[in-house]
Amino acid sequence: MKSFRRLAVVVPVVVAAMAFVPQASGTSLTSPAGTSYTGSVKAESIIQGLYVYSNGTLQETCDSEFDLKAESHGAAVTTLGSVTGFTTSECSLKITLLKPGSFEIHTFAEGLAGSGTITWIGPEITVASSLDCKYKLEKAYVANLTGSNRYEGKTATVDFEAIWAPTGGLFCFKTEWKSFYSVTSPDYLLVD
Repeated sequence: MKSFRRLAVVVPVVVAAMAFVPQASGTSLTSPAGTSYTGSVKAESIIQGLYVYSNGTLQETCDSEFDLKAESHGAAVTTLGSVTGFTTSECSLKITLLKPGSFEIHTFAEGLAGSGTITWIGPEITVASSLDCKYKLEKAYVANLTGSNRYEGKTATVDFEAIWAPTGGLFCFKTEWKSFYSVTSPDYLLVD
């Protein structure tokens, strides 16, 4: 009988505690609003968007484009995928993506519906110049993806700023990239 009384006290406490456990929420890309999107997300920089800094001085400005492909998403699932392309143009340095890495997309807190963050994990690049340098992200980078609904139905945007740490080459310094991208495909994109 004592065991039954203990169980009668424990069960309500466990049930009450479970009410405060955060529920897993999923993340999906939608285009148009309310319609799950599983295609590629392509974006290009705006106005010489990729700024390459090295050792505190501006070294180069470049245009750049990236492609992402979502591989999992939905209720109680984080949107995960791979970076399927990254190219640069209009600059004298040749920047090559050695390892594309992967990405995760998460929604923002309330008040920013339709927008979220993109975390780029594990990419590696080379920058060819008189001294070839290899880089990896200093830490997984989180960019802001502003959904189309924030711009009254216009295309989504991505703010990008990351620090690249040298992993090979002589006289290679930490490099900072800053860019602002416009999502070119799909034309309308939300993070839900």
